[in-house]
Amino acid sequence: MGPAIAAALLLAADWPALERHQRTITRAEFDKLLATVYCPSGAFANYLRYSANSVAILSKTNVLLTLHFAQSPIANRQTPIRRIALDPGHIGGEWARFEDRHFVRGNDKPIEEAALNLTVARLLKTRLESAGLKVFLTKNDFTPVTDKRPPDARTDIAARARLVNTELNPDLTICIHFNAVPWNERRDLVEDNRLTVFVHGHYLPAEVAEDEQKFWLLSKLLEHSHATELAVADAVSRSLAQATGLEPLRPSENWAPITDNPYLLLRNLGANRQIHGPVIYLEPYFMNNRIVWQRLQLGDYDGEREIEHRRYRSIFREYADAVADAVLSFSRK
Repeated sequence: MGPAIAAALLLAADWPALERHQRTITRAEFDKLLATVYCPSGAFANYLRYSANSVAILSKTNVLLTLHFAQSPIANRQTPIRRIALDPGHIGGEWARFEDRHFVRGNDKPIEEAALNLTVARLLKTRLESAGLKVFLTKNDFTPVTDKRPPDARTDIAARARLVNTELNPDLTICIHFNAVPWNERRDLVEDNRLTVFVHGHYLPAEVAEDEQKFWLLSKLLEHSHATELAVADAVSRSLAQATGLEPLRPSENWAPITDNPYLLLRNLGANRQIHGPVIYLEPYFMNNRIVWQRLQLGDYDGEREIEHRRYRSIFREYADAVADAVLSFSRK
């Protein structure tokens, strides 16, 4: 059995593994997290059957799990953040075109998102390590973590999640990405430019109809990572918003607000679904924005450079420093 197949099996729905969470959450806590974080639509209630001190999670044909509730809340769930995994998204290199993360426009240098993400991750790692934190990269080149060829994005995410869950064991995982909007036929650069930070939640009705998605929802809910995840994400999103001056992402049925912070959204993504513990998923900047594109063409650099009569820092350092400032501030609390 190859590593990719093994990784897939390790990340399959393992309902018996949820037994360790028996009597670790009250019904009030369970219901509140479902209603406000994991399934605000209420669709998950269609698969629940409550008894006096328990709830059965149902599939179409059988009971998947019977969860017994705690009588009172368990205090002090948050843990200090000392170990951090950085997950620079996508594979890159020879696989960038295959992933549709390779952007070309005229005679400009091609832009590969994986390379951008890795540049930010390396800078962020340096900042965090200089402050005494232990930092790990899920990848440090453009080799797929999965051994599947051609690599599939889903299996590579699963392989990186397995690495985080079984070897790195961080207190926090930060998924690093850049965003973009669809190109028109002429590949014109756009004026729009936005920022968001995702935390895990907002399972859609069609998703919770699937037993595997039910498992991931419960797995994340019962690990009690949401409070730490939300607090760190709030700090990071505010720091990025201040550093970049970007507007928040527009509304969509695929994500939902969680607080009055417009930059902070709930979304059910493969990485934050499969990685254990607090996970924040960063998506600042539209790569095909007119100014961002020019900043990316300059690469990383010290000091400032002028673009259209305004001076800019390296976009990679702006990104990494904003995240580092927030994480270090949070870790010192």
